[in-house]
Amino acid sequence: MNHAVINIASENSDFSPLETRDRNVRKIVIGQSPTDRSAKPIAVPELPYFDVEFRNLTHFYLWSSTGVSKVPTLPNCLQVLEVRSSADLTTIESLPGSLEQLILEDNPNLSTLPARHGHTFESLVELSLAGCPLIDSEWINQLIKLSPNLKRIELSRCPQVVHLPVELPRMLDRLDLNECGQLVGLPDPLPLTLRRIGLQGARKLNALPALPRDIDYLDLSGTTSLTQLPSLPPLKKEGEEKPLGDLRSLFLCGSGILEPPASEHGSSPSTNVSRETREYFEDVRLVGPGKVRRCKLLLLGNGSAGKTSLSLNLNPHYINRDAKVGGHHPGSTHGVQFWDWPDFEARLSKNDQPQKVNLHLWDFGGQEIYHSTHRLFVSRGSVFLVLWNPEQDGKQPLEQDGYQDVWYPVRYWLDYIHMECPHTVPLIAIVCTHQAKKWNTTDPEQKKKLRQSLEGRLRRDIGDEYADRIPLFILDSESESGVGEREEVEQWVQQSVHRLVDAQGTCVPTHWEVAQNMVEKWLPGPQGTNGNRIVTPATSHAEYSRISLQAFRDKLHDAIMNEIDTPDQRGTDFGLLRQNYGKGDFLNERRLQRTLRFLTHSGWVYWKDDLDQSRVIIDQRWALDTAYSTLERRKTSVRKHLLDAGGRFTFSDLQSGYWRDQGIDEDDQRLMLSFMESIGVCFPISRHWRSTDTQTVYVSPTHLPDSADLCNSFDAEHPDQTQETVECRQLHQGHWFAILREIGRRYGDEATYTNDACLIRGSTYRWNQQDKTWSALLRFRLDNLTKGLGGKVFISVVGKAVAERLPVLKSFVESFLPGFDGKASEAVREFDHVYCQPAEHLPTVFFSYAWDPVEKKGYYEEPVDAIYDALKPFHQKAVLLKRDQETMNEGDYISEYAINAGALNTSYVIVFTSDKYWLSWWCMLEFCSLLESLKRAGKGVETTVLLIEHHTGLLKTEHDVGVFTDKWKQIKRCVTSRETIAEDSIPKRPPRQFARLDKGWYIDEFIHAIQHDSEPLTADALKIRRVWKKEDGADIVAWVKQKLGLPTDQL
Repeated sequence: MNHAVINIASENSDFSPLETRDRNVRKIVIGQSPTDRSAKPIAVPELPYFDVEFRNLTHFYLWSSTGVSKVPTLPNCLQVLEVRSSADLTTIESLPGSLEQLILEDNPNLSTLPARHGHTFESLVELSLAGCPLIDSEWINQLIKLSPNLKRIELSRCPQVVHLPVELPRMLDRLDLNECGQLVGLPDPLPLTLRRIGLQGARKLNALPALPRDIDYLDLSGTTSLTQLPSLPPLKKEGEEKPLGDLRSLFLCGSGILEPPASEHGSSPSTNVSRETREYFEDVRLVGPGKVRRCKLLLLGNGSAGKTSLSLNLNPHYINRDAKVGGHHPGSTHGVQFWDWPDFEARLSKNDQPQKVNLHLWDFGGQEIYHSTHRLFVSRGSVFLVLWNPEQDGKQPLEQDGYQDVWYPVRYWLDYIHMECPHTVPLIAIVCTHQAKKWNTTDPEQKKKLRQSLEGRLRRDIGDEYADRIPLFILDSESESGVGEREEVEQWVQQSVHRLVDAQGTCVPTHWEVAQNMVEKWLPGPQGTNGNRIVTPATSHAEYSRISLQAFRDKLHDAIMNEIDTPDQRGTDFGLLRQNYGKGDFLNERRLQRTLRFLTHSGWVYWKDDLDQSRVIIDQRWALDTAYSTLERRKTSVRKHLLDAGGRFTFSDLQSGYWRDQGIDEDDQRLMLSFMESIGVCFPISRHWRSTDTQTVYVSPTHLPDSADLCNSFDAEHPDQTQETVECRQLHQGHWFAILREIGRRYGDEATYTNDACLIRGSTYRWNQQDKTWSALLRFRLDNLTKGLGGKVFISVVGKAVAERLPVLKSFVESFLPGFDGKASEAVREFDHVYCQPAEHLPTVFFSYAWDPVEKKGYYEEPVDAIYDALKPFHQKAVLLKRDQETMNEGDYISEYAINAGALNTSYVIVFTSDKYWLSWWCMLEFCSLLESLKRAGKGVETTVLLIEHHTGLLKTEHDVGVFTDKWKQIKRCVTSRETIAEDSIPKRPPRQFARLDKGWYIDEFIHAIQHDSEPLTADALKIRRVWKKEDGADIVAWVKQKLGLPTDQL
């Protein structure tokens, strides 16, 4: 029997068709699709000589195979050769000149291909060798030269690629070289047809040629050696056609690009910053270049390692008072302390001209309880000093107030920094402390032996990779001047700050410099006289601790006006700013956001658009101290409440507790709650829609209960579990908190949360609550921290569709871990599809209303929009919303949608009446369908219908009803006499269900519905009706939520 296609999808398939000569076979597919996450490799027997057995074969696919070491000679008519994920493949014997697509991906041992092609590949348009590291780079370049019509070249994950041919194919459309770590450059010029270039992770690439005019996509994330962008085409003006070279997608996260500065590079490799980049260059062109004047020096390490003493020792504006009498700075830092060095001089060498920088020292508390809250600040551009007290190695501190802290090895802190700076190479030095007695000698040999001993010990602890590039200094800050290599530490800090300031941007728009100068005056400064400033943990002036976004804009406007009215004195030319500032709305929303991103990245302020009312936090010490109060390690009422409540709290709990006692007003309380959520101290969990609780519940992950009972119960109930393990070299507790946060957003109080385990089940989000057909348990386990970070997440799934759920849940977990950034959004979307798809049994809320006319936008739909937006957070969780503009798909009939108002599965109907509603054929169809359903199903009006009345459509009196019934009678006379009537009154094509019915008869139904059946809906009964007034909108929304059984307070 002849087969046009041979498809072998699994090991259980019949392989015999490969053993029979068949000239009719055109396509052979072996293995499962590479896009199938549950696909498993299949063992494949030796392949036949295709040029003999299948002489007319045009397509050959080999996916996820084992046992295949060689692809024998292929027929000369082959058009497509695709071999993916074949772990044992080493050899491909021939490549026919007829090929149009050559896809060889993720074949780690493939190294032998035809040594001499012997012909050109005129038909080849797509070439992919991604993930094949053993293919010779010169062979690759030769193949490209012999393929003049290539449109796509994919060489990602090929570390052997150092350069490409001098001339690329002239028709090339796409070039992907992601994770080519040895690539040093691209051909110049690039083909004019090139529209997409991927260079993510090309760390040695140090220059780019001019971009083709039609370039549409450029990925430079992780190109750490690349410092300069080629020029970009100008921005498209409003109303203009798309210009040539409109680069719509640009990715810079983790690159070494100096302009724009790092604050505009995005938060992850998948953040598109094309618009931000163009706007940055436009701003510099418009107002001229200014200077970066701020850098952060972060001191990290265990509690009592000496961070605060070193901060005071290095900074000439502070005096370590206790050091004067030979003592240390008392106790351990809780949270974070700030020390300003406003006139720090950054320089690359002693002979260089110094660069004045405001150096901001961040002295982080080393206690384990603060690590997760520090993560957000550690990830922003900084220089790092890690303090190491060798006396703490292998020991643990004494328990204090019922809390056992942890002393971590120095490798932990290095891993921690690299984990939080995954897209850059952070500037780190290690300072060894508590060595004064050994170092304080006049014998240079003794010092040399001490250094050699410490270096050897450190190398054993942190490994060669770190030891070879991270310098070690010995400095004890017990005395005012310090004992050890203070000068060397200062010189390293000067050089590193200089490099980092350059990396933050060699220039910024001048209004950013004005903003820096303005904020600097608001910050708390050192206190004292005659230059001998004594540190006092001062807070900012109350006026500038935190301000609204509008107030910040107003003050920046005043500062700019003051600057442009003052002669230039500091070397910055404000001429362009003076010339262009008054033209249009200069401080618009986007310019203000860019300014605040830069100030936040540089450490001047803290701002994110998800903070309450988008306020700006100036006094970060105040904000962090307030946040840490909920994590207090000492025995306090807040800690006791959180532990007793299983880590859960509401806004009212904090309002009536710590914050009230501290005199924090309600606006600041709301700001602090949003700040705590922003930095990961807590996260909200959605409530079941039937819950009677009206406040959002928050979870503090550090106060969750122990997981032993949950895990033991799950294991006892489900002895047969399907399991997977996710192992991560840089796993940290912060990753676990991020996973819990996302689960909390989706599953809310239907999931069970503990300190290192989480249980999710089939829920009302997809299956009914009584029939929990599946369960999944995640267990988080850190390795023994004798070396650094690392650990595993164990995943157990039982019940329905395990084969589908397990790989999806595994990908979801991986998406929060280092190295998975590029696929994170895809994994979360798939998780939502498989785990969080809504169930049909959820209450359905139907919106029946008349659309706005084109010339009166918002006239009729204002209440519809307000109520729909208020209910949207509950969509697919507590209710299913049915609004035509949101629900209907392309090609759906409005008539079929309209009769759903009376569908049996419609639980509630919100009727928005108006004059247009009562005179619209479509609205009347919905209305009559609803009335018929109420009669047929015996539904009560009070439990089914909510009436929101527009002032034009009130039916309070017989006269009101008569106005609309008379108009429908007039329409009926027009229909009978074939007179012209309004287009909206009668549809040209009625619903197919009613196509044979007389239109006049239907109008009689409408008249009867308005005149008689509408009485229970239109009567003056406050139980089901409200008259819409914008000023009463919040009360009406709350009333609707109450009627639907939803929480009315969403704080």
